[in-house]
Amino acid sequence: MFSNRVVKAMGISRMALYLKNNEDDVYHLIETKIPEGHEEGLKIPLKMMASDEQLSHVLEYEVTEIPEGHTFLDFKFTIAVRFNNKNRTIGISFLGEKESDLEYDREDMDLLKTFSNQFAIAMDNALAYKQIKEMNVSLEEKIKERTQELEDALTNLKHTQAQLIHVEKLAGLSEMVAGIVHEINNPLSFIKANLALLLHRHKKSSEDTINKNEFISSLDSSLIGVSRIEKIITELKNFSKLNEADTKEFDLHQGIDAMEYTFLNQFKNSITLEKDYKSTKKTYGNPREINVAVLELLKNAVDAILRKKSAGKIHISTYDKENSVILEIQDNGNGIPVEIRDKIFNPFFSTKDVGEGTGMGLAEAFGIVEQHRGRIEFETEVNQGSLFRMILPSYGQETSL
Repeated sequence: MFSNRVVKAMGISRMALYLKNNEDDVYHLIETKIPEGHEEGLKIPLKMMASDEQLSHVLEYEVTEIPEGHTFLDFKFTIAVRFNNKNRTIGISFLGEKESDLEYDREDMDLLKTFSNQFAIAMDNALAYKQIKEMNVSLEEKIKERTQELEDALTNLKHTQAQLIHVEKLAGLSEMVAGIVHEINNPLSFIKANLALLLHRHKKSSEDTINKNEFISSLDSSLIGVSRIEKIITELKNFSKLNEADTKEFDLHQGIDAMEYTFLNQFKNSITLEKDYKSTKKTYGNPREINVAVLELLKNAVDAILRKKSAGKIHISTYDKENSVILEIQDNGNGIPVEIRDKIFNPFFSTKDVGEGTGMGLAEAFGIVEQHRGRIEFETEVNQGSLFRMILPSYGQETSL
């Protein structure tokens, strides 16, 4: 304690220390030191607080001798020492007579000034520490609040993203349904026409007069139509993999062939499809999710071709490289401008007009492939087209998904 140091160093009988509180602008008693043999001075307690007005007679100088019989103090003090910090009084100490009964000399006064300066510096450091501590607490609270805000925003963003992915899937499903309806409608139409013709002739003719060859031909034609519908349903099952486990070994080609019937066939009059399967390996993962990723890449290729408004071509190829199965989808569409190439996999990024897309297609494909320990690369040239490359680990090389 400060009082202990001063009393011991100078051989003083008693000491009291007051510090000024900036909030109420009043001096508060914080320390007293009465050495053994001087307890009689405490028969009447010290005042716990004092104002500038009450202490005005000792605040004028740094070290002041206290007038005889001063009424503020309840027992005798001889010297008052003022503590200043940046030209502002921060405290005052009262010192009793010296135990040697000698008067305070110039050397004592200089020593008291030194103590005063040291105390002011210590108080300044303590105040700075307190302010820094308060600032740290405030900063921690602000960081905590900001972190919570960011976590809430991230949660909302993930929720929104999940909703948009769902919307994107519904949009993709809508396009597939349109293609499936188109593919099923054709064979259904001539099956219906054949059955209607046979029924009409049966009503107007006797059983013996129905042309046997024509009857067989109509049935054969209808069976071909039924087979086409059966093929579409089979490929649709291959695409959705509804009857298979979430993760398994699977053939990437089955999903691509399924998409030819369920999605690409609706564009067969404007887009030529070429396939070149050279991969002999299987991959491992969730077939449904991988098919969704492939579908998003195919939709991107179709959109690029339709925007260019010219005869289109999509070339799909697969091959094996070391421990990977690689799928490449190349189109001759409008390509990707340089300024947006680093954004195409970002969630919500879209070059379509408002209301035409959510900007989640390529982002979803990128996320699915990344979850399967793979990656997507692309090459593109404006007005020439793009090539998207999906690289997946071959079966036996994957890590746990």
